[in-house]
Amino acid sequence: MTEVVHTHEDVDDTLQKIYDDAIAGKGAIIRPEWQQEDLAYLGEKDATANWSEMGCFKTSTCLWLMQEKVKELTNPRCMIITTAGGKGTYFDLVPKLLPQYTLINVLTKGAYLVVPNSGGRQVKIADSLPKDINVPHIVLTHYNVFAKFNRNKMDPCPACNQSGFENIDGLEIPCQVCKGRLFIEKSRTMADMLVDRQWDYLAVDEAHRLKGKDNKWTVCIKWLKSPNKHIMTGTGFINRPDEIWSLLHFLDRTRFSSYNKFVEYFCEVDDYSGYRQIVGVKPEVKDEFRALVREFGVRRTLDEVMPHIKRPVFIRKEVELNKDQRRIYDEIKNELQALDKNGVPFHSPNVLAALTRMRQVCVATPEVIEDYYDEKKERRVLRIKLVEPSSKLDELMDLIEDLEWDEENKQQLVVFSNFADPLNLLAKRLEAAKIPYLWMRADDDEQTRYDKWHETWPKKEHRVFLSTLQLGSESINLTSARHVCFLDRSWSPKDNQQGIGRIRRPGQDGEPVVINIEAVKTTDQKLEGVNIMKEGWFKEIFGDENGS
Repeated sequence: MTEVVHTHEDVDDTLQKIYDDAIAGKGAIIRPEWQQEDLAYLGEKDATANWSEMGCFKTSTCLWLMQEKVKELTNPRCMIITTAGGKGTYFDLVPKLLPQYTLINVLTKGAYLVVPNSGGRQVKIADSLPKDINVPHIVLTHYNVFAKFNRNKMDPCPACNQSGFENIDGLEIPCQVCKGRLFIEKSRTMADMLVDRQWDYLAVDEAHRLKGKDNKWTVCIKWLKSPNKHIMTGTGFINRPDEIWSLLHFLDRTRFSSYNKFVEYFCEVDDYSGYRQIVGVKPEVKDEFRALVREFGVRRTLDEVMPHIKRPVFIRKEVELNKDQRRIYDEIKNELQALDKNGVPFHSPNVLAALTRMRQVCVATPEVIEDYYDEKKERRVLRIKLVEPSSKLDELMDLIEDLEWDEENKQQLVVFSNFADPLNLLAKRLEAAKIPYLWMRADDDEQTRYDKWHETWPKKEHRVFLSTLQLGSESINLTSARHVCFLDRSWSPKDNQQGIGRIRRPGQDGEPVVINIEAVKTTDQKLEGVNIMKEGWFKEIFGDENGS
């Protein structure tokens, strides 16, 4: 493919169309001026980050950077880790940007060759990743693969039940405790095979998923070996500024070896109550913190590089809880107040569970389906489901009816909730009203999810798209709709912004409308305040000089 280079002014409003045409095989990919600058800056480093917002073409920047880093190698080994739903972008772009590379999709139980320009069609290669791949290739995999990791793990000795010895080549190893019996090395997983390989280039998309420094997949991914590492995320930290340490530790384990030293130097800590809480960035090192994240990478905002994509309009719809919802909500609130007066710390699990209950009650009416004492856990277990009636769903159905739906104007709506039960209730209502909808479910396989958002939704045959916020807020494009509704919001501003980003991204030519349905005098208002505080911390480090 012939590469064409233009300035930002040349492409402006037509950049997304050019990308779409290139994917369709109608033209060349264009690198705007700002992307050329980013590539030049990132090309000088071995450990890099792209902190840009969604829609700033982090994917193409990553692929071109990879091409530059491994251009002297004969058969470079490259790997990109992303979410399961985010693979579709690579299925589309890799054959267009880097046609010389073979793209291999690695799942937990197999490796698949991605057929170029086929809409993501795949052919299985083997149950495991081949040891030698003698062509330039990119292994595309996702986080869940690294949650199953058996490297250096042993089954306990059947005689003395001891384990944890260092791995030695070979499957059967003499037990060093009881002597004379054997314990067996656990079978190798796909994660083991990826970790045992030396990679020439390693990129991690949606890298905020590494923020949990002790998470199983985070620990596993940090075992990966490569001289060139690149991360992509629009949210370097989500809830607290210390979360970025885990990302920096992945990029440079020597320089950022100690989490505690990082927190002590950069973070404001409140331990007056006896519970250590990160409450912001130390004012005296704020500029140094800002310089640090820019040292590793670049940040572009959607407003900066694509001013033609309109800013969203926010609409708040307030509802009153029904009588049963209000009674249950107030009972939980009174219990929390009593706990607070008795000095139970806010982070206590039973308090957090009560707060989750309160958030659920705001959406629909809870019904107890299981209540028993767990002897192993030595605690009471209470399971509920959400049932009708629901004031929020009443408001949502009115909203759907108000949106135009005819041959001239089909206004689609994306609906997010943090809980699955409200979506079950909504689906039943939509079916009763004969309103066509798409539901991206947790038990959908990778191809099914891809087909739903990439192939089916843009046809505008369905009025409503349903998904939990956790599942549907990353790596998918829903821009055939310009309305998104939150039945409830996350404590994390990143999740909420990512949800908005499904409709406010390249491809959106209308004015995005964000609708928050809030129950008055509830945790819905508390959530808004917490989000504003966390966004303030983020803007201090990743915003412009004025903190915006």
